[in-house]
Amino acid sequence: MTELVRYVRGFLALFIIMLLLIQLVPEEGMKKYIRFFSQLVLSLGFLYPLLSVFYDSDAFLEKIQYETFVESLREVSEDTAKIEYMQNDYYLEKYEEAVEQDVYRTAENYVEPYGLTVGEVEVTLSGEYEVVSLKVSLKDEGEGDIEPVSIALAEGKKIGNESVCEKLKGELETYYQLEGTEAAVWYEKN
Repeated sequence: MTELVRYVRGFLALFIIMLLLIQLVPEEGMKKYIRFFSQLVLSLGFLYPLLSVFYDSDAFLEKIQYETFVESLREVSEDTAKIEYMQNDYYLEKYEEAVEQDVYRTAENYVEPYGLTVGEVEVTLSGEYEVVSLKVSLKDEGEGDIEPVSIALAEGKKIGNESVCEKLKGELETYYQLEGTEAAVWYEKN
């Protein structure tokens, strides 16, 4: 009996709140939407005892909490994947810079006895951190009659002073464990 009295009191309180809500809306156009909403809430409030027989409210709340948790977990997983992807790009860029510096030092040590200096070095790595392309430009130390030289791996052209470039190419292939079919050397005028 007390359960029935509590239910009727709750329903009447809900009914009064909905009536006040309808009366407080100043615009006539909005009243029809508020009236529809309040009728929907009152209908659910009236059917609550019947619905509680078929649906356990605690189980329903647990399902909602579980779904909310699963959704939050999925969002965290997606955010983590995005952060990892962005970090991989950052690490790849930093590793390319480190390899470029290493190639610069290796080429500089190799071509110094020939009176050449290293200009620009460009290294491109794959997603697995393997060298895809490696380009080194060489220049004469003085302003002499030797043409600026570019050495590139994985390009397929050969022109000009082959001896220095072939030896440097072999040195870089050995150091970076590149196969001979991947590398080609050419000279390029600036």
